[in-house]
Amino acid sequence: LWYSKTNEKLLDYKISKTFYSLEETNEIKLDIVIITNPSCYHVETANYFLKKKIHCLIEKPLDSTYDKSLTIINNHDCCLEIGYLLRHSKLFEILLDYEKYIGKLLSIKINVGQYLPTWRNKDYKESVSSHKNMGGGVLLELSHDINYLLGILKNRENYQIKSFLGKVSDLEIDVEDFCNIIMRVNMEDNSQINVNLNLDMIDFNSNRTCKLIGENGTLVVDFVNKQANLFTKDNKNITLIDNLDENLLQKYFENFLNRIKINDYSNSSINDAIDALKIIDIIKNN
Repeated sequence: LWYSKTNEKLLDYKISKTFYSLEETNEIKLDIVIITNPSCYHVETANYFLKKKIHCLIEKPLDSTYDKSLTIINNHDCCLEIGYLLRHSKLFEILLDYEKYIGKLLSIKINVGQYLPTWRNKDYKESVSSHKNMGGGVLLELSHDINYLLGILKNRENYQIKSFLGKVSDLEIDVEDFCNIIMRVNMEDNSQINVNLNLDMIDFNSNRTCKLIGENGTLVVDFVNKQANLFTKDNKNITLIDNLDENLLQKYFENFLNRIKINDYSNSSINDAIDALKIIDIIKNN
């Protein structure tokens, strides 16, 4: 994958050479690196290139543990982005603007479910998702939703967490396939928001929904069916978005390239990516 400064857009995907070690990449000049190896190697790989001021796109999560994520180099001479695609959706923009629709936020309910063998269309037993030593399991693989939750709760002060985590299916994996998370989030304005987050890799009905309950209504976003609906205090059901047509991967790349174009190296996605791993570590160590 390469980028041309002359026409300023992502060009066709072409493989011109294969490398088998980081050191071999020294043979050519690199502008951008996309890191998609198992998550347990993400920070190690990214730091190799960030030291050389090479822009990095890192597939989510930032790494497999909170401690390792803290060692990421935030080099403000280059652009670093973590691949949480849902943050680039118009549906996420609706969630961020929740106060316009429902007023003061009281509660959040997030549900994510999919069946691992059909989600990974090759042999699921061989996929990264199925192996602990490669950063698999429902928490890391479905951390998109923990990450965008932190985006919604950007003015959070601290939080308390209770959870149930485990393997409840007969899938041939050595990681958790189900997690229920209950959070009480204390905000900077001294308000509290209750969060219930369910993640699993055992549901035959693929779903990814976020429900924000406020004083004036309920906002429901469905990332699978690409819809957003508002249920108001006076019993109205208003469709905000229906059958949204967007290519999140394309938007993700375009936003990244635009940041490079305007020299925006604030790398603001790092903090929530690290905090998502902090939450995951708390849950795993409960």
